[in-house]
Amino acid sequence: DVERGAHGRRMRALAQLEQLFGSLDVTTARSRGFDGSPNRAAFASATRGETHPVVLTARDGWLLMSAGNGPADTLLVADAVTFDYLLSYGSGASWVQAWHSPVSAPLAVRLRLRHGDAADTLFFLIGPRG
Repeated sequence: DVERGAHGRRMRALAQLEQLFGSLDVTTARSRGFDGSPNRAAFASATRGETHPVVLTARDGWLLMSAGNGPADTLLVADAVTFDYLLSYGSGASWVQAWHSPVSAPLAVRLRLRHGDAADTLFFLIGPRG
């Protein structure tokens, strides 16, 4: 049952990340664009009919999501996270380690999570980019 619980938590976290990135919003007044660095991503996401600021980072053994002024949610076990940002699609596609723009977002975000000796790579497409 412990493994089943951990698996369910992971699936919920992945679904939440997919929804956040898929609903990324750089076009409204509440959005401040996209601010991505190698170890932190900040953007606005339009979920549940409202646009909320979101910050993703790793701390204290977890990938954390802060949304607004509330406490951070623990999403996935991670000692460290590295974010990469996709510039273009196709065979010549290139990834960059930073994306800072008040009016645009990358095409996709890759998260490389590390926990102890284990590593995991996650890939999320960005929804409509405005």
